Formats: sequence, C-alpha cells, structure tokens
Amino acid sequence: MSLITEADIYSPSISLEGSYADSVPSFAHLPHGLRCPCSNRRDQKYETRQSFALHVKTAMHQRWLQSLNANRSNHYAELERANTTIQNQKLVIGQLEREVRHMTITIQCLSRQVASSPNPQNTQPAIDLLDFN
Repeated sequence: MSLITEADIYSPSISLEGSYADSVPSFAHLPHGLRCPCSNRRDQKYETRQSFALHVKTAMHQRWLQSLNANRSNHYAELERANTTIQNQKLVIGQLEREVRHMTITIQCLSRQVASSPNPQNTQPAIDLLDFN
C-alpha cells in the first residue's frame, strides 16, 4: 500500500499596501507540485516553477486575484467568524470530555460494586446458552 499525496495549495502573499499579490514560490520544498485555487479543476497541478509562473500571468488567474482583493473585508469577517466557531467548539469539546470522564468513573465504581457484592437473588446456576445438546 502506498501513501497518497496531493499537491500543495497556492496562496498569494500580501503586498505592502495590504492587497493580495502573486509571488511564485520555490518548488524545492514542493515535491508533489502546486495547485492553484483559481481553477475549479482538482487535477490541475503545476510541477515546475516555470509552469506556475506562466499560469500566474493568465487572465483567469488575474481575475481570481482581483476578486480576492475586492473581497478582502469579507475574508476578514469570515476569519473572525471561524475563530469564534473554533473557540466555541473547543469549549463544547472540553465539556463533553469532562462528562465522558465523569461517566467512565461512575461506570467503573458501579462495576466494582456489582463485582464485589454477593447477589442473594441470583441463586440459579449459570446456563451455557451456546450448548444446544
């Protein structure tokens, strides 16, 4: 069985003015290539720096970059909502972990009590339900 690997996803850098700008990364640390989110094709990936540099100059990629810059404030608001959701999920997960821990302790205590106490009501011998002879 071999490990399935995917190309890394490209993200533009931010210029000094605060807008998104293209910077072609080094492919030395990208052994599986790079995939650009400007295209909906999942199989489109760039194996070399030169092929990606040519892609960055295409009209489709430029339109995608312009739409990112036009929606910068929406991205910030979306990030803030995501951070709030993550914090709420951390609180819920912590609460559920405490409840599971408490229930585990309760189950262990009850199991010990059942195992250690003699049960006078259970006077019948155990029946082997797998023996049909």
